[in-house]
Amino acid sequence: MHGYTSGEIIRNRVYLTKSLEVLADFKKIQCFVFDVDGVLTNGTLLIMPGGLMARTMNIKDGYAIQLAIKKGYKIWVISGGNSEEVKDRLNRLGVEDVFMKVSDKASLLKELAIINNVSLEQVLYMGDDMPDYECMQLDRKSTRLNSSHSRASRMPSSA
Repeated sequence: MHGYTSGEIIRNRVYLTKSLEVLADFKKIQCFVFDVDGVLTNGTLLIMPGGLMARTMNIKDGYAIQLAIKKGYKIWVISGGNSEEVKDRLNRLGVEDVFMKVSDKASLLKELAIINNVSLEQVLYMGDDMPDYECMQLDRKSTRLNSSHSRASRMPSSA
């Protein structure tokens, strides 16, 4: 043998089994749902003259979103914020379902799933703050972005 104890072999098999289960769950994904501030942006707002709030978005995220759409995935964006500029950028990337000024994200997520005939098991939600918490509880595979300033990073994991 390679010097492994039976306990190490069992632990490795359990880890491998759980890893394969997670991968199987991800194969079911048909829809990605994103918050905007802190998820598609770095969470920083630049206040411009006239009160315009500018956000920075990563061009690599834009490429990944376009690629996901080309591969047939649904992309929904649900934000509590409001920015026509963000909505315009996402629309130019091919995202048709952009919802701004949403106060109850979980209700909208459930409604979108029903309208689009997508089960919540087929959804991967990405959020970073308290307004995203209920959505992350609906989607057991959700991803909460960990950052030192994010309240969601201090929430218990939903998985």
